[in-house]
Amino acid sequence: MPPKITAICSGCFYADSNLVSITLPDTVETIDAWSADDGSVFHAALSEIIIKRTSNLKRILDAAFESSMITYIFIPQYLTSLDAASFLNCKQLSRIEIDENNPIYQSEGLIIFSDNKATIYSVSPNLTGTFVIPSTITKLSDSCFRGVPITNIILPSTPISFSRFCLGQTNITNFTFPTAATEVVHSMFYGCELLKSVVLSDNIVKIDDYAFSICYKLESINFTPKLTTIGNYVFDRCVSLKQLTFPASLTTLGEAVFKQCFLKIDTSHNDHFLFVDDMLFSKGNTLLTDHFGQDSEASFKIHSQCTIIGTGTFSGKKLKKLTFDGNSLTEIKGNAFSGSTLVEITIPSSLTTLGTNCFESCNKLTTVTFTGNKISVIPNYCFKNCFLLSEFQLPTSITSIGDYAFIRCFSISDIRFQNTALSILGLSSFEMSGLSAFDVSHTLSKVGIGCFESSSLTHVEISVESIPELCFNNCTLLNYLTLNDGIATIESKYFMDCISLTSLTIPKTVDTIRSFAFKGCTSLSMITLSSGSKLRDVYGGAFFDCDSLNTVKSNSENHTYNNGALTDVNETILITFFPSIRITTFIVPPTMQSIGNYAFMGSKYLTRVLFYGDRLTDIGYMSFTNCTSLSFLYVPSSNLATIGKDAFDGCTKLRKCGSVQCMKTKRSKFSERGIPDIAFAEICAEREISCKQNSFSSLPGLSSFAVFISIAI
Repeated sequence: MPPKITAICSGCFYADSNLVSITLPDTVETIDAWSADDGSVFHAALSEIIIKRTSNLKRILDAAFESSMITYIFIPQYLTSLDAASFLNCKQLSRIEIDENNPIYQSEGLIIFSDNKATIYSVSPNLTGTFVIPSTITKLSDSCFRGVPITNIILPSTPISFSRFCLGQTNITNFTFPTAATEVVHSMFYGCELLKSVVLSDNIVKIDDYAFSICYKLESINFTPKLTTIGNYVFDRCVSLKQLTFPASLTTLGEAVFKQCFLKIDTSHNDHFLFVDDMLFSKGNTLLTDHFGQDSEASFKIHSQCTIIGTGTFSGKKLKKLTFDGNSLTEIKGNAFSGSTLVEITIPSSLTTLGTNCFESCNKLTTVTFTGNKISVIPNYCFKNCFLLSEFQLPTSITSIGDYAFIRCFSISDIRFQNTALSILGLSSFEMSGLSAFDVSHTLSKVGIGCFESSSLTHVEISVESIPELCFNNCTLLNYLTLNDGIATIESKYFMDCISLTSLTIPKTVDTIRSFAFKGCTSLSMITLSSGSKLRDVYGGAFFDCDSLNTVKSNSENHTYNNGALTDVNETILITFFPSIRITTFIVPPTMQSIGNYAFMGSKYLTRVLFYGDRLTDIGYMSFTNCTSLSFLYVPSSNLATIGKDAFDGCTKLRKCGSVQCMKTKRSKFSERGIPDIAFAEICAEREISCKQNSFSSLPGLSSFAVFISIAI
């Protein structure tokens, strides 16, 4: 490792399956935390890390060594910030040593303490069985037993406080709270998959968020007379929980408390909640909190007092049809129906708000009917993976459709965009969908990358300032396209692989077409440039593999098109040469001053390009890249000043004897771009002729060449 390194970042050695031992340089101060993108710093292969007593290490952050095979860890004196879950799932960790001069931490066996051994700070996952907490301990720190496979924990008779996640992901099966406890802390038993029974003390008033999430085997828990609050996702996926009784004291219930649970709740002693028809209502019966039905063929009607369907209410639940008594519903919160068996829903006209992921992965959903026009946004992921959704029309009030909103909705078709005031389309919002038509004549303010990628579109009419990358990529059925004025830039891979597209009119407002915009449009045979066109830049590969493209019409007063080349009207700037044009010899007119970036890129049929006149000053970046057949270049201009980078990359035949003819004073410019000296030779042994004598001024049959004629079409 570098001798002066100060930090090792997330994922640094995560994928290194050969790293079994490492010596930490003394200069390292931080070993970074696990991250969702990069993973932990070290991973499974590592079995030894050598940290010297002279180390300046100050911080080991969350899950830095997750699932590694280390057997020993030394905590040096300057390390004062140690995340308790740093050694998560390090099941081989059998020895812990802490420098006697460390001011924060102490160790004994497989336990790290703090606060002069009054707090259990972290425990090695190597520990199993029953753990007896000494009477000297007053606190269990955050995540201290997280992932430790103990099966039982015995508390002292003396007061003790708990911290979030302190017993999470352990193997304990039963737990009784001490009398003095007043709260079940955040994520306290999160992921305790073997936990069956919990006894709350009479003094507990609150169960905090995620306290029992993913406790699959939890069957029994008593709600005590002082309990007032149950937080968000507290019993998420507690699938073995079948019966609960709400005490009169309970007033507050968080979001998705019973997500993916099927149980009965006795609310007869509580005035704040109502359990009826397998549904739980709160806040004066205005909020539908949970649904517990188990019949996938059942239909439900929501009473007229309900104004909100809560987060995750029907998530993963069984039902077929939902209707509403009255017209009072205003909001359906996030994940409300995600993963449910819902087939049909009619949404009342009062609705104003849908939450993110609202109907995500409802793979039986076929029909969604909006009866009103107050809703303006279809949010992110709203109908993602609703494979069978076919009966659907957008309310006319819709102005925005979020990221991935209809991705993989294979069965939708024409959802009537033309009737809306749509302004914003998110990332991949209709990717891989069955959408057949998009026809919006007004100008959109934003369209996200990959918006319609790989969809079933056949008909498109669109106007937006910039069409983003991959927008219509791989829309293989698209055969009708109208791009309205207002579009300034056609981004990369915009219509790539639209193999059914036969013609295209480029709006006058387009000034830039980026790389691979129309690559692989194998049926594209005609392009029309609109009157007043502002087109000035066509990037490399924009029309690659458009092998049917043989007609280009220019209605523009600002351009000239001849023999495959598009230039400005005065023929001083060559903007692009369409690579599908089957021309072998191209003669550039004497008025030409500049060859644009990428101008001839990928023109596989060209064998000779001849420049005449003395006005040429610039040959642009990658201007002849991958012209694989190009074997002769004649550039006599004395004014040539610059040749762009990579101008001749992939032009292997321009490396041969006599392939480039230019003024001797300009040869260095070609040499800088990879043209060898042999290319400038005037006499080539293998040909036994003089290239100079055989110059194109004396070539017979010039009429067979594609000569550039200065007539605007």
